[in-house]
Amino acid sequence: MDKLKGVDISAWQGEINFEELKKHVDFVIIRTVVGKHYDKNAKHNINECYIHKIPYGLYCAAYPLTEKDAVEEARKMAYYARMCKPLFPVYYDYEGFSLDYARKQGYNHSAETIRTLTRAYCNELEKQGFFAGVYANLNYTKTIYKDSFFKRYSQWLAYWSTSNVCNAPMWQFTSNGNVPGIYGRVDKNICTTNFPKLIAQKHLNGW
Repeated sequence: MDKLKGVDISAWQGEINFEELKKHVDFVIIRTVVGKHYDKNAKHNINECYIHKIPYGLYCAAYPLTEKDAVEEARKMAYYARMCKPLFPVYYDYEGFSLDYARKQGYNHSAETIRTLTRAYCNELEKQGFFAGVYANLNYTKTIYKDSFFKRYSQWLAYWSTSNVCNAPMWQFTSNGNVPGIYGRVDKNICTTNFPKLIAQKHLNGW
């Protein structure tokens, strides 16, 4: 399969010209859940991708304090994913902002706790029939999750460089990209796995 080019978007990108965007990308990953809330542009962005026939996945910006919170984030995501049937994975994004939020609430998440929270989210989604994945930068990949974790869950690597050093199936290679249809900078990604075919074959994400 040829490498697929994509972007990940959220309310931060504001109003997007999807008619123009579809000429330059093969897929989009859409921020849908933000902790206990939904991204304010999620519904619009999902609808526009559907209208313009741009394959998409979804992701959750994680703000869990407990394992119960992570499961609730997964259930919020499942509510949306069940309606829109994404052809790419449904990712969990626990990173520095997640850790900072937890600390401000009096929770000091260890590496093991972060793995437990991420596993709770992914397992809940899988239980409901979705293809779960995990977003992590290189530091979290090496020190928090490690290789064994990504033998279990699909990896979305954030490593802003010229090389996909982990051979991750989804690779975010810059946060400073420019793509017609989006005003300002945007994260750009390369995908080397045919997720639409895989997800359809396994009848996941509602397919």
